[in-house]
Formats: sequence, structure tokens, C-alpha cells
Amino acid sequence: MDALSNKLDVKRQASDKVADVKAKVAESAAKAKQSAPEPVQRALDTAVAKATPAAQQVATKAAPHRGKIIAGAVVALVLFRIMRRSRSRDDR
Repeated sequence: MDALSNKLDVKRQASDKVADVKAKVAESAAKAKQSAPEPVQRALDTAVAKATPAAQQVATKAAPHRGKIIAGAVVALVLFRIMRRSRSRDDR
């Protein structure tokens, strides 16, 4: 029974995969940074230090509106695809 419930726990599996991807991205970024010249490393550190507070502030403000943001992005994607299809039909 536990094995079946573990297989059906899609949310946990998805979060595990996301965590794995985040770890791989962080590892790749660290390797890329270490292989970069010293001035580039310092520039990256400075950029991260300046961008982190702004990104956290945006995430905090956007959190209550996450559903609206996702819905808007989906609508924009659908409209984009419709426009591409109609343009490709016009070109024929």
C-alpha cells in the first residue's frame, strides 16, 4: 500500500525533480563561474548582490497574484500561437 501511495504522490515527485534540476543548475553555474577570469567573477558577485533584493521584492509582491500572472501568461501564449497560425495560413 505504501509503495502505491508513493507512486501516486505526483506532487512530491515533481518537487524532487525540481530540486534535482536546481541542484544541477547551481552546480553548473558554480563551475562556469570558477572557470571565468577573476574580473568576471567579481562582476558576477556584484550583479548577484544588487539583483537579489530586487528579485525578492518582486517575488513578494507577485505572490498573492500568482494565479492571475499564470492565467495571463497562458492567454498570451494562446494568442501568440493563434496569430502565428493565421499568419502562416495567409502566407500560403
